[in-house]
Amino acid sequence: MTAIIFLATLILSVPVAIVLVIAAIWYIWQSGNTVLYDSIALKMFGGLENYGLLAIPLFMLTGELMNEGGMTKRLINAARVFVGGFRGGLAYINLLANMFMAAIIGSAASQIAVMSRAMVPAMTKEGYDPGFAAATTAAGGLLAPVIPPSMLFVIYGVLAQLPIGDLFIAGIIPGLIMASTFFVVIALIGLKQQFPRGTWMSRPEAI
Repeated sequence: MTAIIFLATLILSVPVAIVLVIAAIWYIWQSGNTVLYDSIALKMFGGLENYGLLAIPLFMLTGELMNEGGMTKRLINAARVFVGGFRGGLAYINLLANMFMAAIIGSAASQIAVMSRAMVPAMTKEGYDPGFAAATTAAGGLLAPVIPPSMLFVIYGVLAQLPIGDLFIAGIIPGLIMASTFFVVIALIGLKQQFPRGTWMSRPEAI
């Protein structure tokens, strides 16, 4: 019966946290083991003592502050300095800006949400296929779980009791390899489809 309550509340689009609470309370009431009610508060406050997991909401807060404060646009302009003049420059800018964002936010979902609002409309306006623009942004978002600081590394390190700093160091080279591979794919597609060539910034503009 507990499983039925759990699935029914999920199907009704009840938030997952509330679903878990309802299922737990139903199980305790059904089993008659009312001592377990005392453990609910203990588990809730015990979870708050896990400081490693506190990094997750802080990562999300950082992403929102960056987006609202205009830092996202400045990161995109910084990427434009390095790769803006290549053929398919906006695609390279998209990927490089995603690398910068991955080193700050650490969450793929948050990063894609932020970058899609900034880069997909700009690429579409420049004549890029909307599907390619969305795919480039999504591929760049995949760098967030690998390039440190990564939210998944934090969760895995907390659960497996591993040094999170070592996990961050281990993600640097795989992240760079992934980014390099994405750059090569963009270059090949750009040559085939003749993407528009970007313009390099002048030295004063770049500074």
